[in-house]
Amino acid sequence: MEEKLKSQQVLSTNPVHVGEVASLVRVLRSVMKDQKSSPEKIALTTKAICDQCGINLPENFVEKKSPDGQFFLIGFKPE
Repeated sequence: MEEKLKSQQVLSTNPVHVGEVASLVRVLRSVMKDQKSSPEKIALTTKAICDQCGINLPENFVEKKSPDGQFFLIGFKPE
């Protein structure tokens, strides 16, 4: 178990090339689109990956969408 932790630490201290991160983001974006993930979820994942790799994205990178105003109320019967 200790060796596994050490190997993970070694991997996390190695510098990451921007091209490798871009390739990873492209693959994950494709998978998430195939799974019908929302654009906001894809942006959050991209930001998280970039943060882990030391790539700083602007705070407003992820646009929060407001609800479109259509809500379904359980038990509500319109007249």
